[in-house]
Amino acid sequence: MSEENIIVFAYDDIAENSENIFPGQIFNKPYGEDVYKGCKIDYKDVDITPVDFLNVLKGDSEKMKGIGNEKVIYSTKDSKIFVFFSGYGATGLLGFPQKYLYADDLISNLTYMHKQNMYSEMVLYIDACESGSMFQGLLDPTLNIYVMTATNAEESSWGTYCYPDDLKDGKHLGTCLGDLFSVNWMENSNASDNSNDSLLSQFETVKKATRWSHVMQYGQLDLQDTLYRYYLDEAQISQNSQQQSQLIKRNLIDAKTENIQQRISQTNDCSYSSDVKIGNEGMNSDNHNMEYCWSKQVQTDTIQRSSRSSRDINFHYLQSRVYMNNFQFPYQQRDFDLEENKRMRDDHVFALFKQQVNSNHKKQTNGIVKAIIINYEVVLPRNFDCLRAMIDAYEGSIQAKMGEYQMKYVRYFVQACEKTEMTEENKNQKIHELIKIIKDVCRWAI
Repeated sequence: MSEENIIVFAYDDIAENSENIFPGQIFNKPYGEDVYKGCKIDYKDVDITPVDFLNVLKGDSEKMKGIGNEKVIYSTKDSKIFVFFSGYGATGLLGFPQKYLYADDLISNLTYMHKQNMYSEMVLYIDACESGSMFQGLLDPTLNIYVMTATNAEESSWGTYCYPDDLKDGKHLGTCLGDLFSVNWMENSNASDNSNDSLLSQFETVKKATRWSHVMQYGQLDLQDTLYRYYLDEAQISQNSQQQSQLIKRNLIDAKTENIQQRISQTNDCSYSSDVKIGNEGMNSDNHNMEYCWSKQVQTDTIQRSSRSSRDINFHYLQSRVYMNNFQFPYQQRDFDLEENKRMRDDHVFALFKQQVNSNHKKQTNGIVKAIIINYEVVLPRNFDCLRAMIDAYEGSIQAKMGEYQMKYVRYFVQACEKTEMTEENKNQKIHELIKIIKDVCRWAI
């Protein structure tokens, strides 16, 4: 893909971070190569906002003047667009450094692009906690957009290659090197023998490899039979329609008859068992197959062993730092203790919020009174005015932006907003009552 067709948003706080033991370099797998070298970042730091992101998608060059390198998507009705987002999220939102991209704004933007004939097909890969909530019941298939998310509407996403498998040149980097979903789809895309696989076959592969969350599909699923390289490789895009049709047709047959797995197994069958002699005769095909399977299994075991819930990444980082330095630095133990205490306070705040909401607001169904907030109940956000107001009130009360751990409780705000009975006449009053509760419990918990 030519550079002019790629736009990169990155906060860019890793390579030159004072805690990076390899200054100016970034590694996303154990003993991997530097992935920062040669990376051209178009928007970074304060330019990483939901508004800027949406304006770039819409190709609004006027609103992007003086921001970053002013690069936007110039597309037509024939354009194919691929979008990859990796970050943090919660029910109904994706996190940016200072603001949030809410699901209604994203869907509204995608709908606008469709009405303006800004693409023929679009593919989105989203790696964030509860990322399925951005699309479930919201994305109209007629927009001709295919989405694969790291999780369903209720789960955490996962980091991987975490301590103790965060190694480069025998040194621990003290962090998680990648995100499990992202690592899986990128490593699958980079495998040369998968170059003619479809979006569907990639989904099946990534779904199987991402064991700790449910990888999901949304939108126009008819697009899943298209080659994923069609969206990532400019050379593939430039092929004439007849060649593309033949490739898609061939891949459709593979996908529907499950011949993809059969084709791979002909050369690298890790389920096949045979007597193999290990000696000095050199490496025959069986030896090669055994080494391939061993290497593949080691990599799989490493990924599974070293994965951590994204909600716990910072906690794991602080804990690993203490262990790596053998408890030599008291300030590191202090930081870990502070984080642990902060999480306990967060749990207490939202336990109080739940208690107060359930005491003050009851929902009646068929004469049965039910609690508004129920642990682990999945409720999808639709009242985004209320959700925005609740998050703004909470962050105003704690005078900070929510962290990954706190964001797991956004579902409490969603339940309160969706299950509190509201009409157009009393909506503002009901939202104000909920805001008062979260402000009060934050004050009580100090």
